[in-house]
Amino acid sequence: MGEEILPFDDACIMFQDEDRFGRINSPHRCWVKGERPEVYCQTVREYTYAFVAVCSFDGNMVSLIMPWANAKTMNIHLAEISKRNRDKHILMFVDKAGWHIAKDLQIPKTLGLCQFCHTLRSLTPLSIFLMSCARNISITYFSIA
Repeated sequence: MGEEILPFDDACIMFQDEDRFGRINSPHRCWVKGERPEVYCQTVREYTYAFVAVCSFDGNMVSLIMPWANAKTMNIHLAEISKRNRDKHILMFVDKAGWHIAKDLQIPKTLGLCQFCHTLRSLTPLSIFLMSCARNISITYFSIA
């Protein structure tokens, strides 16, 4: 038994996911008796993305609100996770979103990514939490221009 084993205090298992919150206005048809008024409509799509990583063992969570979901914002999230957990080695479970498998993804040395099948996505503790937020929280972050 000459192998050195990392103590459990030095390791962390996290689940990472992101979700999109925002608004889409839906245009409605208009009719007035005897007339068909001309109604101009603009479709508005505004989104904000919540990037979240959580350890279900100790409740350690790192979350960021980002304007987009892409490899650049994922790199920022990974760097923040690494910065907040400098003393830990992290195994992070992610789904196979494009920004999780991008070639320009910069994974910190203390962090390892483990991709799982997208069909299991809804079973992770974080996904259950994000689905609950999407159902129960009304976000009034967006300003009307």
